Amino acid sequence: MTESLAILNKYRNKLLNAAVILLTLIIVVNIYKGQNMSLELLRGAKDSELKKNEVLGVIAQAEKRLNTYKNFFNKKDSSLMVNTISNIARDSNVKIIAISPRGQENRQVYTKYPFDLTIGVDSYHAVGKFISNIENSNEVFFIDKVIIKPVEKGPATESKYNLIVSLTISAVSLKN
Repeated sequence: MTESLAILNKYRNKLLNAAVILLTLIIVVNIYKGQNMSLELLRGAKDSELKKNEVLGVIAQAEKRLNTYKNFFNKKDSSLMVNTISNIARDSNVKIIAISPRGQENRQVYTKYPFDLTIGVDSYHAVGKFISNIENSNEVFFIDKVIIKPVEKGPATESKYNLIVSLTISAVSLKN
């Protein structure tokens, strides 16, 4: 037994150093595991934030397009709209007999600017071409109503048109 105590005393410093080193290694391994977990959580948070940034970028682009469309819809001037309709009529070989703006109609989200329009045409094809050109113009117009009446030809009437068409055309302006 004394022999064991003598050996223990002889190697006591070395055993103490080995125990401290072992304890230090256990602590270092636990700290390393904790830091790795924190790093993985940060990587996950980073990926999540990057995805959010992508979505925010898409939303920002959509908002820019929406503002562009909103500005496009909000540029309404009656005289400019009448000029645009007149130019489209001229390009479509349609004669405007009468055009009159009606009162604007305020809705919850937008304001509607309707026009009553009477045109004279030679054929249904001319009506179709005019309506197509109105709906495909750079301005945004809506055809709300179309009434086509043939012109009664007789000795008392001297119309140069085969059809008289009454239309209600509307432009829309979004409210802010």
